[in-house]
Amino acid sequence: MNTNANANYKILKHIQNHTVVYSEIPFTKEEQRSFLDKNYLLLDNSKDNPILAYNNPYYGRINPQTGEPNPKYTKEIKPLHTLIWKLLLNEPFHISFRYFDFLTNITPAQSIKDFTQYALSNGIRVQLHDLSLDYKITLQPVQSNGQMQAAYWELLNDQLSEYNKLLKEHYQLRQLESYTPVSLQYYLGPAADTALDYILTWAPAYELDINFPVTEPQTTMIFHKDGTHTVTRKHFDDPKYHSKDIASLYTQLKYYEQIQEPITNPSQIICECGHPVSIYDQTAISPTSIYYEALGNSGYYLEKAQQVTCPHCFNTYIYDLENDEYELLTEDYEENLIVTDKLNDPSNTIKADDWWNRPLQPTDTPTEIILPDLDIFMEMLTAYQELHPEHSLKKAIYETNLNYHLIYSKRTA
Repeated sequence: MNTNANANYKILKHIQNHTVVYSEIPFTKEEQRSFLDKNYLLLDNSKDNPILAYNNPYYGRINPQTGEPNPKYTKEIKPLHTLIWKLLLNEPFHISFRYFDFLTNITPAQSIKDFTQYALSNGIRVQLHDLSLDYKITLQPVQSNGQMQAAYWELLNDQLSEYNKLLKEHYQLRQLESYTPVSLQYYLGPAADTALDYILTWAPAYELDINFPVTEPQTTMIFHKDGTHTVTRKHFDDPKYHSKDIASLYTQLKYYEQIQEPITNPSQIICECGHPVSIYDQTAISPTSIYYEALGNSGYYLEKAQQVTCPHCFNTYIYDLENDEYELLTEDYEENLIVTDKLNDPSNTIKADDWWNRPLQPTDTPTEIILPDLDIFMEMLTAYQELHPEHSLKKAIYETNLNYHLIYSKRTA
């Protein structure tokens, strides 16, 4: 609240620059004695009628109305919103909130969060003690005149960032306590046991996004400045709370299987066992490469693997470059392979020493032209295929070879 709006408000000296403690649990005898000795003001909201207790500023004087000495302590019993605004408008130095719920309204229109924001934007330091989370934090004022700009809100949110994370987890737990998840068996019956494995296998083949968790959530531990720690677990990251989404995607994939819908992912083929197999290797590409931007700034480019193995049946496929297809590696294919032992071949009459000791043959052609840099060549080939998907692999290799030697000749010219 702007102090200009309260210019005519009479400040009470027994509240100004003092410490206030608000509590939703009763103050113990020891706390009352200790706090009142320090001249604190105590707002007890643990009963039906809130009570504000403090040292009587007129203690020792004679009450003109009763003619008796004023008592040492004063207790006010009034509506909570009257008492709490009386405290805040009189500009205490510090206010502590000891409460059970940060966001639930404790007055008809304000919560602890609202009072906290008001205090911090009007030069009042705040300590929060969340009794539900057993969490304490002291917040420093971000403004003194109530005029909150974006920078001040950012500073306030930075101070509350850790607490907000714990609050989010706390409210999720409260929702979990009152929410019973619908089991996947309710939607799929016995198929529920294998539904997630089926989705993980086939959703990528049809390039469908999986927008729900598929593994159990991890448990993490948050350590606080006072040496305590809080164990947190993102419970809604558990698949059992997403049964409807899982069943919906599973049913869609099963329908594709029924109508024999072809897979759409170009980086997979269908094995003879009926499962999809990825055929591409991801090769890292440097951000400084001239092809990095052309490849979508992805950080890697895809290259067809020379050999792939099905993870379901362990069939092995060999890439046929000429026909641009994968052939199943069979026993017959392996038997047709002829392995020649050059060292023990009786027809080999050339001695190894003769071969190693023979002089190098002179050549006028640089080796860089005879053998291109394979990494650069593959980057150029992949980029060409991205730009000309309608061309065959043979055509792409031919054009890339021309471009490679054209670029090289310009660099050496």
